[in-house]
Amino acid sequence: MLGSAVALAAAAMQFVQVGWPALVTGATVLLVGWMSLGRRSGDRATGAGATTEAASAPVDPAPSTIHAPPDLAIPATPLPAPPEGPRDTFGRRPPEAVASEAHVEPAFTVTPLPDDPAPVPQPSPEGRGKRGRSARWVPPGEPVEIQGLTVTGGLIYVGEKLGSDPWRRENCLIDPALPVAKAGRGSATGLTYWCRYDGLNPAGRRAYLDWLAGGRSDPAASIALVFLYFYGLEYRLFKEGVAADAPVLVAEVERLRAIYGANSSFQAYARSFVEAARLLVPAAEERRPELNLDPNFYSYELPLAVRVHLGRKLADGQPLDADDALLWLAGLPDRGFRTPVTRCPDEFAALWRLRFPAKYPKGLKVGAPKARIKASYRAASSTFQVDLKAPGSLPDIAAVSAPVRKLRELVEACTDELDAFSRFVGRRPDARGSVQAALLLPPDLACAGDAWTAVGERCEALFAAGAAMPATSLRRLLEVMEIPLPEEGRVPQAGVTQLCQALDRVGIGIEPDRRYGPEPRAGASASDADAAVVLFKGAAGAPVDATRPEYLALRGVIEAACLAAASDGAVSQGAADGMLAAIRGTDTLSLAEKSRLTAYALSIHRNPPKPQGILRRLAGRPLSERQACARAALAAVMAGGQAKPAEVRFLERLHAFLALPADGIYAALHRGPLGSAASAEPRGADGSQPRGDVGDRASGRVVIDASRLERVRRETQAVASLLSDIFVEDSAPGSGAGTVSPPGGVAPEAPAPAPADTGPAGLDPAHAGLLAAVAASPDPMPREAFDRAARANGLFPDGALETINEWGFERFDEALIEHDDPVTIAAHLRLHLLPSTTA
Repeated sequence: MLGSAVALAAAAMQFVQVGWPALVTGATVLLVGWMSLGRRSGDRATGAGATTEAASAPVDPAPSTIHAPPDLAIPATPLPAPPEGPRDTFGRRPPEAVASEAHVEPAFTVTPLPDDPAPVPQPSPEGRGKRGRSARWVPPGEPVEIQGLTVTGGLIYVGEKLGSDPWRRENCLIDPALPVAKAGRGSATGLTYWCRYDGLNPAGRRAYLDWLAGGRSDPAASIALVFLYFYGLEYRLFKEGVAADAPVLVAEVERLRAIYGANSSFQAYARSFVEAARLLVPAAEERRPELNLDPNFYSYELPLAVRVHLGRKLADGQPLDADDALLWLAGLPDRGFRTPVTRCPDEFAALWRLRFPAKYPKGLKVGAPKARIKASYRAASSTFQVDLKAPGSLPDIAAVSAPVRKLRELVEACTDELDAFSRFVGRRPDARGSVQAALLLPPDLACAGDAWTAVGERCEALFAAGAAMPATSLRRLLEVMEIPLPEEGRVPQAGVTQLCQALDRVGIGIEPDRRYGPEPRAGASASDADAAVVLFKGAAGAPVDATRPEYLALRGVIEAACLAAASDGAVSQGAADGMLAAIRGTDTLSLAEKSRLTAYALSIHRNPPKPQGILRRLAGRPLSERQACARAALAAVMAGGQAKPAEVRFLERLHAFLALPADGIYAALHRGPLGSAASAEPRGADGSQPRGDVGDRASGRVVIDASRLERVRRETQAVASLLSDIFVEDSAPGSGAGTVSPPGGVAPEAPAPAPADTGPAGLDPAHAGLLAAVAASPDPMPREAFDRAARANGLFPDGALETINEWGFERFDEALIEHDDPVTIAAHLRLHLLPSTTA
């Protein structure tokens, strides 16, 4: 028992003096003592049962010695083996012999430990060869030779030991003693971000030195080489703390960032370097951090530069303006911007600067939090970390979250406004600066670049001749607006509308403009690229309310007058002047309405429209407006001095559509252009008045020109005779054959327009049958065959052709028959037409 206690005390002393390594030795001693105690108890229990052989077994008189640590040496003298004794035939020993031997144990002595154990020998730094020589920083522009290769530019560490730790070598340190591959055998294959120069193979070192010597600007270089160079820059500024080199180092990192910034990892480390450098060495003039809307941007926390900039604002109690708020949102780790923001950053920023002040006229007031900015710089090389001290005790806006939700709602609203523009740019990146792209931007966003300026200058050239309302073609306008023209040469209504909207942006109106017609429709007909249009200047394109009764009534009057004046194939100057004078003389229209109607009248003068659609619209107007239209048509016809047969026929047709009596036509023709006897009087070849009429005029009596009346009657009879030869008397009801006024008499009151007939989608049976015959023909129908088919249906060929095309404009938004000799139906409409005509 005493031996066990002593052994336990020795183990405790060893644990206190040398610590944990002695614990194992103490546990071993304790285990041996415990086994000794058990064996002694067994001996006393057996007593006389022990054999003489066991009692007389020799014991080694020399005790074993156990020394305590630090050396924990086991004595060299081994314990003697107990005698084996006799064995049986099979080599086994008797059980009693084995039992007696189990109680034999060696004696132990304890040697006290020395007070000051000898220290463990450590290898000296000198044992590592020549690595005791310190490295040096190569300043900018100083050349240095490494393994036969001259590296210019400096900004690197060259030597064998960098820093105060003799056992640590920095990643960036270039040891000139290490082997380098021969020229042309450098390779950066297999290098990682966290490589180190002394860990590279000779080929990797050669690749790094070649990159340094080559200007450090090869965009195809491995990013591992850039990081290895970057490690030295951050060690110089932050580990050694050489603030005097900060401008040069920051400029170099910004240069590398511009070349290799596509790598998101290097972009993040370089940005952190610049932010920390500006905090470590503040500039003389504080500036706002750069806004980053790049789609590849990511930061695990709000950038330090943003926190410092906004912290100064909060400390001074200043509200955040639009740029501050967007800077805050763009730096959040979970900013969640959608594609229009990152694809169109300039347009989004400009739109944000418009919408933010509208919602926050006095800026966004944010309360300063209690949290203060605490920052540190963690090296990209993972070899050091230093604390950064912010100037003053600035509030940390990263601890504020309440205003972020409202700001994100505004971001979503701006994103929705840019969605159409973003999709267009995504499909056609090359057309980003085009007028088509600019049209998709919000109207109040003036960031379309130089597109609108260039368009405005080109449009001004159209007014260069001094014309207030110049005429041009759609083709020319499309070229000016840089809008592509379809290959088929016809401009769809969507393209015309886009053109009109582009002109609105530069303050130019256009006529005809279907947006301001009496019945604007979304799907209107395609327009000929060579059709004439009239331009005029007006704020925002001179928009008007096309449904206003006064505007609508005068537009109808202009249409009726223009159709009447152009019914003989040409519009006289007198008719045109009369229409313009009527527009200028009205006092119920605004300046924009007068300008638009004047341009519309000029456009009709140059390119008369099809009369069928206009007459149908006028037929639905109130009686007073219909009468005004009839009077305007009569005045336009008589402005030329006399009415031609074609003009008289149009007047009769107009009165029939307007459900007005036709007898007023002849009375007006007899009165003359101004409705007075004087104006209706004939003149001689020299312009003198006939003698004999002076007394009658002086007496104030109305004088009727019998010769002129007789001429009009003869022309009317000729027209009636022509019509009676074409139209059959027994034509089917609704066949389209009109009633002819009897010759030599006053025309009866024209009947009201017939109700809608049973033809397909508005065509009467006669025209529907003719259209079906043309559509069913596999080849273009010769004009002679078309004329025969028209007469067979009781129709005048030219009139039937015009009616069918008018129906096509209303049904398909373009003319059905492209050519009249032979008669050809547009190929893309034939499939839609056959079901309608055969139904």
